[in-house]
Amino acid sequence: MSSCGQREVLVDNSWILIGGTFKGKLIEFKSTDRAFFTDKNGRVIRSLHFSEDETILLPGINSSDISARWTSKGNEICFSIDSMKYSMGSFDPGIFLPGDSKAYNSSTDELKEFEEAMRIYAQVFEYRISRDTLSLFSKDVKLWAVRDRRIDDMFKDL
Repeated sequence: MSSCGQREVLVDNSWILIGGTFKGKLIEFKSTDRAFFTDKNGRVIRSLHFSEDETILLPGINSSDISARWTSKGNEICFSIDSMKYSMGSFDPGIFLPGDSKAYNSSTDELKEFEEAMRIYAQVFEYRISRDTLSLFSKDVKLWAVRDRRIDDMFKDL
């Protein structure tokens, strides 16, 4: 599948985040401000939707969800996080990009809530789509998502 085709598959579908690791440890995606849905087994469904305008709402990690921008080139994807939105004006404004040390070494209380999430998301990821599975990999992070088929399933017997 070409990278153009993969981008279209990213945008044309919603994805359910099913797991991830950071430096080999499981990531617990716990958004503190989002109403959530559960599957039939009671597991919380964390959705990802890559918008055509390159915006995305990333699930919080012991924090509120994070509004970000995403860009892709070839088989790489990058999330950029607006620091003004999460710093309440007490932190140097700008955009957190992969490798930006400001995202990792904040001493402001307002930003501490988001440090772990920024450490995880502010990376360049290689991504692959295989059938209904989306895999995102960086040096320290691995994320897995599956295509959200809930809408398809609602209408399959009609």
